[in-house]
Amino acid sequence: MPKPRKHAPKKRTNRAGKLETPLSLEQWEFRLLEYEHRYAQLCGDGRFRQAAAAITKAIELAPWDPLLRILFATACFNAGEHQAGVDSIETAADLVEFGTDITHEVGWAELAKIGVHLREEDPQRALALVRRAIEICPENEPELRDLACRMLEMNLEQEALPVLKRAMDQDPRDPRLWALLVHTYAEVERFSDALSIGEQGLKKWPEHHGLRLSLAAAYLDSERPHDALPHLHDLLREDSEESMSHALAGVAYAATGDDKQAKKEQALARRLGAHDHEVEDRIEQIDQIIKARRSR
Repeated sequence: MPKPRKHAPKKRTNRAGKLETPLSLEQWEFRLLEYEHRYAQLCGDGRFRQAAAAITKAIELAPWDPLLRILFATACFNAGEHQAGVDSIETAADLVEFGTDITHEVGWAELAKIGVHLREEDPQRALALVRRAIEICPENEPELRDLACRMLEMNLEQEALPVLKRAMDQDPRDPRLWALLVHTYAEVERFSDALSIGEQGLKKWPEHHGLRLSLAAAYLDSERPHDALPHLHDLLREDSEESMSHALAGVAYAATGDDKQAKKEQALARRLGAHDHEVEDRIEQIDQIIKARRSR
């Protein structure tokens, strides 16, 4: 039996302007669930415009519910209706901001999701919502890690660091957290911290791919390509089809003056990592290093 919603159904008028017979709470709950189920089915079939229309009917029943606005926005974004999606996200944000009792009902994840969508249109508001998400995020590792990942999507590395540390305090045995922390320290140019955490982590989990990859990238970004290469060799022995490993190896070879091997790794990375913007950035870095050295 679904948990009853807090708000009672309101009186509604039909298209002819006549007052409809008010729904009982049970009818109202059933109809809302029916629209939400229909929405999920249509999204699963890739029929996003029809899904948006279905959830619009649910919004008419519960206009105060920001979660429904987020569902509508998701359908709009998938249907290519970007402006309608942004408008709906902003309405959801307003409902959260002006309804304190709703904040905990919406939860930290939805607040962070709103922030991710708003980061280009209104970066200050996006940041404020993510900070509120930090305040109410549960003190357990998976949720904290997920929140930190959303913050990294928004390029909020400095803000993400304390969230990652909170997650590490909850579960220091998760190597994914160590890899994320290495990456985040490197992004804010705290390379000694990045390398220290990475080396400590590899002693615990020598076979962890993501941790070794993050450490190799940190060595490269701290201008220590000779230290990065052994890790990259290990990664490529483990998985010769991994595009980022080839791209980072190309950067390392270019930085050490081996242009022929750098170009070979660059070609492999380009073939394996098409449309991955992070791989493409490293591929471009190879050309920049070679060009800068030849122009001296």
